[in-house]
Amino acid sequence: MRRFVVSAVVVAALGLLAGCGGDEGAAGAKGGGSGGKSDVAACEKAVAELVKKSMAGDKAAKESEELPAPCAGLDEATKKRIAERAAGAAVADALGGGGEKESSEGPDAKADVKITSCGKDEFGYPKAKLEIRNSTSETQTTNAQVVFNGSDGTRLADGFAMVNSLEAGGKSEEEAMGLKEISGKFTCKIGSVDRWQS
Repeated sequence: MRRFVVSAVVVAALGLLAGCGGDEGAAGAKGGGSGGKSDVAACEKAVAELVKKSMAGDKAAKESEELPAPCAGLDEATKKRIAERAAGAAVADALGGGGEKESSEGPDAKADVKITSCGKDEFGYPKAKLEIRNSTSETQTTNAQVVFNGSDGTRLADGFAMVNSLEAGGKSEEEAMGLKEISGKFTCKIGSVDRWQS
């Protein structure tokens, strides 16, 4: 049952951002490109909050069809990435909260996730590019966590990347981004990886 709930939340998050607020949202945008940094961060937080509330059973959050104000004016690709990250973080919370987990007899999901680059975006947020494979014989959805650590080993931020319904034997290039700026040198490390049949 949990898988169906998670799938519904992912679809809702993607629909909210990728399908709404197109031209109308762009017309009402403030700051356009120059205000992108604060708008992206605020949009991330707003969507993450909506997803969490929805998974917790909040009726208003589940039925919301309004684009969060900070997301207005963002391009579709950015909104899609934000929705996927917010849904991925919610999935990680739901599956990795110390509760019950299903055992897997298939290949190790973590072994199917590889970091191909580690750096920052133009706004100073840490990001990692990932190659996610599905070495099982069935279509799978994978949610991967990346931990960004400082040179002294301090955990500075987390990021998430999700691949929905990746076919057996398939691979996908994805990005995981931390939600706060960090300075100095850091490393990108694979954290938890959850995978389930979809």
